[in-house]
Amino acid sequence: MTKPTPRIGLIVPASNTAAEVQFQRYAPAGVGVHTTRLRMTGQWSRPLRELADDITQAAAALSDTSPGVIVFHCTANSMAEGQAGETVDRSTSLPSMIVEMPTGPAVVRRAGT
Repeated sequence: MTKPTPRIGLIVPASNTAAEVQFQRYAPAGVGVHTTRLRMTGQWSRPLRELADDITQAAAALSDTSPGVIVFHCTANSMAEGQAGETVDRSTSLPSMIVEMPTGPAVVRRAGT
């Protein structure tokens, strides 16, 4: 029986051209990075609370790849409301947590814990 491929699910703004490359470069060998994009900048810019349904749909789509974690990588939106805006979306079966990153908090989903 083959060992399942570890995977990271990544949600980024459609305009972000760096995150995928960075995640691919720094992910451990053998870890797949699967990305989906949201229109959330420029004319599509909205507060994080208004993006909730889109983020939920993106996380649900990524969950089809069976990732170990799903990361919402958008510092501007995730930081705009400060700690008052921090919520954890439980729309998938993956447990969630908010972690502090060098660039600010990020919502991360972890499987198996």
